[in-house]
Amino acid sequence: MSEQEGMMPQVIEPSALEAISRADYDVQISTAKKYPMHSDAAGMKRFIDEAKAMVTVDEATAESCLFALERGDKVIQGRSVRLAEIIVAAYGNVKAGSRIIDIGKEFVTAQGVCHDLERNVSQAAEVRRRITYKTGGRYNDDMIAMTCNAASAIAYRNAVYKVIPAAFSEQVYLAAREKAVGDASTFEARRDRALKKFALMGVKATRILQKLKRNKLEDVTLEDMPTLIGLYNAIRAGEVSVDDALLKSYTPPTGKQKVGKPATEQSGQQEQQTMTGDDWRPDPDELAKQENTQ
Repeated sequence: MSEQEGMMPQVIEPSALEAISRADYDVQISTAKKYPMHSDAAGMKRFIDEAKAMVTVDEATAESCLFALERGDKVIQGRSVRLAEIIVAAYGNVKAGSRIIDIGKEFVTAQGVCHDLERNVSQAAEVRRRITYKTGGRYNDDMIAMTCNAASAIAYRNAVYKVIPAAFSEQVYLAAREKAVGDASTFEARRDRALKKFALMGVKATRILQKLKRNKLEDVTLEDMPTLIGLYNAIRAGEVSVDDALLKSYTPPTGKQKVGKPATEQSGQQEQQTMTGDDWRPDPDELAKQENTQ
């Protein structure tokens, strides 16, 4: 018998970290089974009621739950990562998170994971985001960090919505949308405030009107508000650039009227390898500071 044939299989003992992690999960699952929160109709009703109460606590919270992205010739409205965080908190007995698993030359890859400890249902989602300019240059370290944060948020959101049934989260989303949009009595004030937020990004009202396919400000309707709010949230979260969201198909009006470029794009032209209008994404912290001073 050869030496290789005579070798006995070895039992690989789990590492201390693995043992701790496994024990941690066992405790969480046992606790979720002992104190269920959404295993029956009463639990699901509690979840929906609590989630609706959270998203409608004020207008700003409701607005943060909406996002919108352009796909082809259509603007797709949907549920934001902020809504996913609220849903996780209200659903209970859920463990969710995200991390960066790869930073390559052209893309970063984020992985989101969501585990319903009570029902033992787990899903993962991966998201790739480009970290190069259209000219081919690579983002600087700060921009890569911002892109990683955006990718992580998207991966987290996608994983959560894979685990928690869409039929329930949709009810919460519609409640948030109704609160954020308001009614005819609040429409003009909310419309003007939305346009003011875009102005902080250097986006003129004429570009917003073209995206909405409206000729003048008075043509904007209550039905346009979810798109306005959603596009702003998507840009602010770094999920889409200003050009991709608003300016991609923009053609300036004829005549003497001119529409300037975003302020960040104007200053960015002075430096080599700075972001163009196509790549520009706002700094969320800076935007928050500007909004608080208004």
